[in-house]
Formats: sequence, structure tokens, C-alpha cells
Amino acid sequence: MPRYLITVPAAVWSVLASLSDTERDRVLASALAPSHGGTDPVQVRDLDEHSLAPCSPARARQLVRRGTAQWVSYSPPVIRLTRRQSPHTGEAR
Repeated sequence: MPRYLITVPAAVWSVLASLSDTERDRVLASALAPSHGGTDPVQVRDLDEHSLAPCSPARARQLVRRGTAQWVSYSPPVIRLTRRQSPHTGEAR
């Protein structure tokens, strides 16, 4: 099993230090493993706080970067649109 050098806050280390080397390695390996999909969809709300269809995390980040949305909550992930959209054309009003 490969070894990693990472910086861990003291509070986290105090919990990890109580584990055996094998158990600590297993916990850290699972925490460092790349996730493949399985990310939670981001809930989308309009200006009036009505729920809309959820979107992917990548789409949510794109909307926030463009200034079209802002983060309301990271856990659970929720964004709110910052402009009203025309229901027929999709243009901002």
C-alpha cells in the first residue's frame, strides 16, 4: 500500500492516533480515494425560493462563475438563481 505525506489538523490526528496502523491506513486510503461519479445533484431555487429541477455540481459551478447564481448552502448543495428567466426563451428579464 502506498504511503502519503499529508498535513492533518490536531483534532483529526487525535482521533486517528487512537487507531491501529492498519485501520488508520484504511481510513486515510478511503478518504483519499478519488470518487467516480455519485456526487449529489445541486438543488436549484429561483429568486422566490421555489425549487426548480436539480443540476449537476459542474453546471452549478458554471452558473456561479457566470454570475447567474449564488451558493445558498454547500451541504446540502443549493444554489439560487440571481436573475429571472423567461419561461419561453430562456433570456434574462
